[in-house]
Amino acid sequence: MKKSTIILLTLALGVTFSVDASMRKEMRQEAPRRTLSVKPVVTPATNITENSFTANWVDMAGADGYCVFVYEPIPVTEAGTYKVLEESFDLVNLGSTVEPYWHEGFSCTLDGDYDFTFTPDWTVIGAAFARGMVSGNVYTPTTDLTHNGGKYRVILEIVGQQGTKIKVTSYGSTVETQEKTCDGFGESTLSFDFTNGNHETYLYIVDNGNDEVTDPSKVSLSYLDKFTIEQELNAGDQFLRLITINDGVDAPATSCDFKDMKFLNGAKNLCYDLYAAYFTYNDPDDPWNYDVDYSEFSDLMHLTLAEGDGVNEIATDTDAATEVYNLAGQRIASSTEGLDAGIYIVRQGNKTSKVAVK
Repeated sequence: MKKSTIILLTLALGVTFSVDASMRKEMRQEAPRRTLSVKPVVTPATNITENSFTANWVDMAGADGYCVFVYEPIPVTEAGTYKVLEESFDLVNLGSTVEPYWHEGFSCTLDGDYDFTFTPDWTVIGAAFARGMVSGNVYTPTTDLTHNGGKYRVILEIVGQQGTKIKVTSYGSTVETQEKTCDGFGESTLSFDFTNGNHETYLYIVDNGNDEVTDPSKVSLSYLDKFTIEQELNAGDQFLRLITINDGVDAPATSCDFKDMKFLNGAKNLCYDLYAAYFTYNDPDDPWNYDVDYSEFSDLMHLTLAEGDGVNEIATDTDAATEVYNLAGQRIASSTEGLDAGIYIVRQGNKTSKVAVK
């Protein structure tokens, strides 16, 4: 069963749908990126505290709005294969595969409407939840995948019926689509290799139906149980871990505030950039009949949050226990020994550092 069929069945049951999530990615699908040869100018951050700051830039003539991204820049010291994005959905605490919990709106954000992810910028259309898993048409976070010539691998752990087709579309420097079939009932691991990574790559994951099951009463949902992006990185590369996005800054504007960033994970050294959007509506009676032009991305502007009682203070207890977290903020070990290649957050007492494991 395709997701469109599931949505129609849900409508027949009387569920009211309303668009309540960010439309940034949906709009890009409707009107593919057309980049103008103009580039915003960012200026230094102000009002810097331990966990907040104001991003600043020069307003651009004719712009209708801005999208501002905040990252933690993480230097890579040794070449290897790294997990640049990983999400387990372990925070999903509603529903079951027998009785899933359906979101009542047309779409939802997993880190806004719910607190279901360790990483930001997840949107799901037609969402249904079972503990530790999510079903629906999934938009993944925007991720910087410019390294390795834009080549990267996506690994999905899917819980669903044998024969279910999973289609993944990568929106990067171009649009690439692949489809693979779950090879058994229960959990299937599917890998997709793409070559179009750029500074703002995201993916659209769709359950594309099951031709082997013709009786609708015997169709079951497929669930995304775990999501991983891997990429080959070289010493000297700088990985940008997404912390937050403000994609609703109306022009004219020259600044926006970022406060209490929930995915900061102890980071002190941050950077931000942005692009401007220009809308042209072709039919005043049709809000979806439009063209969008985008500026280039600005340069990155770096800043350091103020010191305080946070995790980056100099440790006073060198005998404190060591805790190791992945970039999603999940505690996974008490040392880096035996861990898979990747970048980890290591905390001991009041001292926190980033460690690359090959």
